[in-house]
Amino acid sequence: MITNPEVFKDHHIPQQLRHRDGPKEALSDALEPAVDGESAENVLISGVSGVGKTLLARYILQDLDEYAPINYHVLRCFESSAWELLREAIDEHPSPTETQGNETVDELVTMLRETVHGPYVLVLDEADSLPDISLLDHLHRAPKVSFVAICHDREEWLTRVDEDVQRSMAPPIPLDRYHVDELASILDKRAEKGLRGDVVDEHQLEAIADEVAGVARYGIRSLEAAAEIAAERGHDEIRDEDVDDCYPRAKRKMRRSNLRSLPRHHQIIYSILYQWGPLSSADLNRRYEKLADELYHGSDQTPVSRRERRKKLLKLREYDLVERVGSGNPIHDVLDEEVGPLADVEGDLRVS
Repeated sequence: MITNPEVFKDHHIPQQLRHRDGPKEALSDALEPAVDGESAENVLISGVSGVGKTLLARYILQDLDEYAPINYHVLRCFESSAWELLREAIDEHPSPTETQGNETVDELVTMLRETVHGPYVLVLDEADSLPDISLLDHLHRAPKVSFVAICHDREEWLTRVDEDVQRSMAPPIPLDRYHVDELASILDKRAEKGLRGDVVDEHQLEAIADEVAGVARYGIRSLEAAAEIAAERGHDEIRDEDVDDCYPRAKRKMRRSNLRSLPRHHQIIYSILYQWGPLSSADLNRRYEKLADELYHGSDQTPVSRRERRKKLLKLREYDLVERVGSGNPIHDVLDEEVGPLADVEGDLRVS
């Protein structure tokens, strides 16, 4: 029943990005100077997970690239220092310049300034996870470099940003959840591109859009899951019962994808909760500290502080992997026992 699985993947960029006319125009206006060889404006895109923040940035950059070649690169900001991200930005630029790995941050900033002679846009994915916000100041010092920062909480992120950098930014672009009819029309186009024939009806697409509360990623995964279930049951088309049963599978797909995208520190905390949860904050910290030497053995990373662990837990909750119950002495636990910890992150984390 699924003829083109790529249509349902997170990295898929549709030919037309529907129901985002305002955000598309705002981001295009901010980045359009790059088409004429000028520096693009810095900009912030905010919104809850799954509403298409990174997709919007990639869509507009790809669209503008048809008018004039624009160099851009997506930087994943999880657990990466300013030094690491600057190195990646230089090494991913099409110039022949390469870093050696022994440069200081100031030397890397100088290299970036000397390397980039035309517009270069850096998409800072998960910018609210930047451990070192000074990266923005460093990028601000490179005249031809601009950034598109992507985060969940706009107000919280902006409180961390230097006033000079804020003044260089275009107005923030918030992305809201889709209305039911909007998301249903998006799902209809995905079905047209990715499913065989006319196997899903408008009522079913609206039911999915309503159930997922306007979160596009969840809706697309649910449509994919409904088609898989229908095929497994030998149905020639998607039936209402297939739709009714698709949401747990879609959630699980998203959670596994989210877990794979997270860095090692998050993986370790998730693994501990999976093995021994539910745990109070105190019990989680004791378990983490007891196992730290074993869990980080052979890694160039070191255990993180309790404050940093709280941040990792927050991200695990934002990614719908972990739940927190209570406030005074909260209990933490994984949300889905079928989403097991990864065993291929520099060693088996499923310790006993």
